[in-house]
Amino acid sequence: MGYSFAKVDDRGGLIAMCIIFSITSSTAVVLRFCARRFKGLQFQADDWLAAASLVFVIALNMMFLAGCAQHVITGHSPVVNDWPISTETEHQAEKYKYGFQTTEKIAFGLIKLSILFLWRRIFGHVQTFNIISWVMIGVTIAWSTAFFFATVFQCGLDWSLNWAPIGIFLTQCSNTLNMLTVFTATDIITDILIIAMPMPMIWSLQMSVRRKLAISAMFLVGFFAIGAGIARMVAYLVTSYGTLVCFERHKFLALTIFPTEKESNPDFIRK
Repeated sequence: MGYSFAKVDDRGGLIAMCIIFSITSSTAVVLRFCARRFKGLQFQADDWLAAASLVFVIALNMMFLAGCAQHVITGHSPVVNDWPISTETEHQAEKYKYGFQTTEKIAFGLIKLSILFLWRRIFGHVQTFNIISWVMIGVTIAWSTAFFFATVFQCGLDWSLNWAPIGIFLTQCSNTLNMLTVFTATDIITDILIIAMPMPMIWSLQMSVRRKLAISAMFLVGFFAIGAGIARMVAYLVTSYGTLVCFERHKFLALTIFPTEKESNPDFIRK
């Protein structure tokens, strides 16, 4: 059964979203540092990790913005006999995908680490939590590093294969779709674990159930980012194992990069 995509090229909304995300993310970090300076508090590891992650989140936003401006993300491939014709725009689309997917591994890792060190600053005095948090920090570093290098070297040392015609890319490089599906699944799992970590401490506090629910709700805002991660994983599953074989790179970018934007920026702001 064949699938078709509507010939829609609405760059305005995507560009506006990207600009708003960049402004809100930058504002969140500036306010964070201003608040600690105003209170006379020293900057902690979670603050510096937040600043570092901002650099990579902005890089993702700028790549998304440039891709929209050049019709790389929002355009369509010429197709003959159900197979996309290789064009310069196709090569450009694959370059954006490669840059985006390598950068996101670092951005997500730094965001998770910033949250974990924030948890340690708040709940680190609890011995059990102290141990669990260090374990999760180690897991996060290993997770981010492993997937970063797996993405960088998905075509070995022949970098040009990363943006080669789709037929060559699929036969000469590693099974990227399978790898990215595992990445998105483990991204969701680690997010859930990180968000759930403070819950036992919150519910052990001596306060009313209503206040516990209110505090828990603030910590659980991160589930919005998890929803975006699930949307991205569904896109990978559909294009990897479902009936939709998405060989058009513009479509693949739209299916996968947009959820990444929706996950990284709100996940970053909620810190």
